Amino acid sequence: MEQKVKNFLEHILPGFSQYRYVLAVSGGMDSMCLGHLMLELVNPSQLLVAHFNHRLRNQDSDLDENLVRHFAKTQGIRFVRAERTGEKTSEASLRNERLKFLEEVRTSYGFDFILLGHHLQDQLETFLMRLFRGTGLDGLSVIQPKNGCLVRPFLTCSKETIQDEVQRRGISYRNDSSNSDPKYFRNKIRIELLPQLEKIAGDYGGKEKWLSRLVPLFDEVSATQKLLNQQTKKRLEQGVAETPYWIR
Repeated sequence: MEQKVKNFLEHILPGFSQYRYVLAVSGGMDSMCLGHLMLELVNPSQLLVAHFNHRLRNQDSDLDENLVRHFAKTQGIRFVRAERTGEKTSEASLRNERLKFLEEVRTSYGFDFILLGHHLQDQLETFLMRLFRGTGLDGLSVIQPKNGCLVRPFLTCSKETIQDEVQRRGISYRNDSSNSDPKYFRNKIRIELLPQLEKIAGDYGGKEKWLSRLVPLFDEVSATQKLLNQQTKKRLEQGVAETPYWIR
């Protein structure tokens, strides 16, 4: 898996080993695995661990933070934390507050990129959420492996692959109990819908084949969306005439 992540970073960030990275570490399996893998790809001085405490699970939230703090300390990585200040606890508001914190850390410490632990199943969940909410092609292009300073090295890795790596390395992590609460839309997709889709895929072709096909499918959607936007922009530029007095 280390080589897969290395190849991925070399593809989207040529010369990736020279950059400095903020690691968004929640204490969960995905982000803890990402932290350990990055330690083998770059020097600890090129990393900064950033933890955002959502303050949603009382003592459990503090235990998450303690695990992340201990990981950073034992590996010789700088640790920065923050906690939720707003009253809103919706998925969108928590995500926005967390991303704002991560960007503030990146800019204030002069780092280059923010690494997030989203994986292939996260990609599929996002695709289905946008599909059910009603979206066009832009919405179906889903999560990008690199979006500005946000980089997701695990985006082509399945959750099972990450689980295997965590077990092989004996990496400590914590389970977020709120991930089992179906009141959140993403959790409802994960808990109630994905198992059904995986069962159907297993009956009519195979779960692994289905998941492996998702990566090029999402790439094709993104490429199509990008091409159409470029063509639309070109047609608009060619078809618009403008003077100080009118636009045709």
